[in-house]
Amino acid sequence: MVTTALALHVGCAGIHINLPVVTPDINKMQDSMETEQSALRAFRFYQNEDSGYSKQKGTRPQTLGYGLSDSHIGQAA
Repeated sequence: MVTTALALHVGCAGIHINLPVVTPDINKMQDSMETEQSALRAFRFYQNEDSGYSKQKGTRPQTLGYGLSDSHIGQAA
């Protein structure tokens, strides 16, 4: 969000962002194709079950750092 806001304020010709996530409007997905429904189910699974590391890094990034720097087992993992 910061990069986008700066680009809009300064007037950059382009910006680079990693992994932008745009969630679909669920109300408009009722008449979607099966492949779109499948992609939406996969996205929901990722959000609910598979994104713990990114959530941890996004909310408390230093916690993982402590485990890596204070423990040889953490570094091996």
